[in-house]
Amino acid sequence: MKIKRKTVIILALSLLLLSSTVFTVLAEKRAPPYANAKTYALPLRSGYASADADVIAKPGYGRARLLAVAHVLGGMEGEAYASSYVEFNADPLPGNSPTLSWAPRIYAETYFHIKGAIIDVGGAQDHRLIISCNVYYYESGHWGFYGCIARSFRNPGDYNSGHVLGKCFDVYDMDIEEFTVTAKCSAVAAASCRQGPCPELYGAVDFYSEGYPYKYIYVPYLELWLC
Repeated sequence: MKIKRKTVIILALSLLLLSSTVFTVLAEKRAPPYANAKTYALPLRSGYASADADVIAKPGYGRARLLAVAHVLGGMEGEAYASSYVEFNADPLPGNSPTLSWAPRIYAETYFHIKGAIIDVGGAQDHRLIISCNVYYYESGHWGFYGCIARSFRNPGDYNSGHVLGKCFDVYDMDIEEFTVTAKCSAVAAASCRQGPCPELYGAVDFYSEGYPYKYIYVPYLELWLC
């Protein structure tokens, strides 16, 4: 009878530890609660540049909208550059992102659903959407950038697709105390003609106009695990 009682106690403790472990693992998968958004527009001479960004971040998901437009009028010399970006859980770090203590290998992952358009009306030098999963490290009281997994979209056309970004990172610095992960999306547009007569140049990355649910970038989770 004593043996059975001990067995029951051991089983109960094992189940308790197992349930605690599962809870801890699931807690590493958290939604972005906030984000920062920035824009930059630089028209030179007769160029026109415009950039917009906004973000909604709630428990369970984060949603960003980005716009970058570069336009040079036909028949005139001009340059224009525009960019906008949103980074979830980036200010202050680590925000509500999952954190992980030092380990020889770590795995970071996030997911983006992008819905919008890349437009090229001839001759724009650059127009692209960039999505990335960024890893940061904490050492001696400061956060620093460690690495990222990124993907660019440059081809003109309409987009409505999901993308998982995940990667294992080797860690060699034993002084690193912990890691965290963020999700970042950027829109860039550039056009330039420095010697006339110039054709009309227009490029836009539009994941902004018309609003949700027509154009947006959706981020439901951030993950950080041992690899």
